[in-house]
Amino acid sequence: MAPKPAKIEQYPCPGCGADMTYNPAKGQLNCSYCGYLETLSDDPQAAVEKAQQEHNLQDFLNLDQSQMATLSTHAQEAECPGCRASVTFDPPDVAGKCPFCGTSIVTQAKPAHPVLAPAGVIPFKVGRKAAVQALRAWLAFRFDWQDWQAMFIPGQLKRMAQQESLVGIYLPFWTYDAHTSSQYRGERGEHYYVTEKDSNGETKRVRKTRWFPSSGRVHQFFDDVLIPATRSVDHDRLSSLWQKVAAAGLSPYKAEYLAGFKAQRYEISVDQGWPQAKQKIDDGIRSAVCRDIGGDVQRIHSVSTQYNQRTFKHILLPVWMLGYRYQGKVYQVMINGDTGKVLGERPFSTWKVALAVTLAAITTLLVLYAQTR
Repeated sequence: MAPKPAKIEQYPCPGCGADMTYNPAKGQLNCSYCGYLETLSDDPQAAVEKAQQEHNLQDFLNLDQSQMATLSTHAQEAECPGCRASVTFDPPDVAGKCPFCGTSIVTQAKPAHPVLAPAGVIPFKVGRKAAVQALRAWLAFRFDWQDWQAMFIPGQLKRMAQQESLVGIYLPFWTYDAHTSSQYRGERGEHYYVTEKDSNGETKRVRKTRWFPSSGRVHQFFDDVLIPATRSVDHDRLSSLWQKVAAAGLSPYKAEYLAGFKAQRYEISVDQGWPQAKQKIDDGIRSAVCRDIGGDVQRIHSVSTQYNQRTFKHILLPVWMLGYRYQGKVYQVMINGDTGKVLGERPFSTWKVALAVTLAAITTLLVLYAQTR
């Protein structure tokens, strides 16, 4: 048995004094030396209220900065020399490799910057072993017509899916709520059919549309519109990984969830995130206006919207990250730390693509030859 660590850091085990880390499979702090488990308890009602706490957006932008704090009392922060992303971690953990590009972080860590304290978090439920299994399956060659890129993966990629390659990190997000009232003007189109003769004198049935003016007002409530607050990850891919998060599914933020994991402070401020949320809200409003106009097709000429009771939350969501280099290019893979869903980038094997093209060409020629006989 390995000697008991002598250094006691932020989460010492009551039994042996070794450092404890958060165990996703058990949902508890776990001592890897003696196996002690510690439950993170909360009053149920107080936990729900804390995780669902909203801030008034306008008040916060004007003056309310009272909720600023570091992610934990001992949080350290280091900047990647490769992609310049900032990574936050709790000692005795170290910066290690950058989760986003795979570069070794050797710069001196410093105390973490204060941020708006997260209201809620979804703790890691997918552990490292399960994440590695999902990653290996995603990087393995296979015939999969729904994921056709898997047929052209270079064979050596699977060797990159090692446990030490993955970095568990909590990424920052904003959620926005808004009550909207929208006045619109447009037209409702209703289809009808007539019989006409074409240039050859043949009759055919032609669809036409009658247009009628339409106007009105729609009222909507948008709840927890989710916007990534990081610049280190492709937003479209991250939004596919985390499409929606219900406030009821959040746990109240505790620094203990970071034990053994990393986190990133938000790189997009709450006021910078609002235009992205507004775009999603406006898309939803246009869909509601079309439904309100009715008919078979719709034209929208103008929409004037009031955005009321705008509120927001800062939350952290768990992602297993792998940043790796292949033939001089950086690729990113992300695994949802709650569901195990894998998304990312994979290079193509040149010879496999060439072989597939050659086989397709030979098959086409054989079919054409058979048809001419």
